[in-house]
Amino acid sequence: MAIRLVVKVEAAPGKREELRMSFASLCAEVREEPGCNQFEAYQNIDDPDRFILLERWADQETFTVHGNLHEKQWLKMIDELMASSPEAEEYTD
Repeated sequence: MAIRLVVKVEAAPGKREELRMSFASLCAEVREEPGCNQFEAYQNIDDPDRFILLERWADQETFTVHGNLHEKQWLKMIDELMASSPEAEEYTD
């Protein structure tokens, strides 16, 4: 069963562009991972400090492998770029 992850992130004051560039780099890297069907970042039109990541993974196993590779390391790297912790929700088909 496919896994969909929706992650909401808000940039810290003055860190919007750095966060946007971090997402661009991350998206390019993660799209190459096995089982990744979608990994895209979008910036809110009305509030450009707000971003959303849309992820879709082939199954729970590939999603778990991705999380083990990136989640803690990447969140630690961008911690100072975020106004608060990201909000994530998981869905399935």
